[in-house]
Amino acid sequence: MIDEKEIEKRIKLLPHNLQQEVLTFIDLLLKKHNKPINEKKFLSYNWENTLKEISDNLDSVELQHKAMQWR
Repeated sequence: MIDEKEIEKRIKLLPHNLQQEVLTFIDLLLKKHNKPINEKKFLSYNWENTLKEISDNLDSVELQHKAMQWR
């Protein structure tokens, strides 16, 4: 059995860009072996329809202008 702490220790020794490369390689291996990848990496749409009551009264351009005002 591989010690996860040893893997983590070695990864921490790598520079940031190589740590990112390790993550990319892990994702490739997971995909290759049909293992699910952590869903937190992907976008969620939990905001969908939150402005429905406003957007019903505005067209898309007016909604864009309103969004600019809120920023």
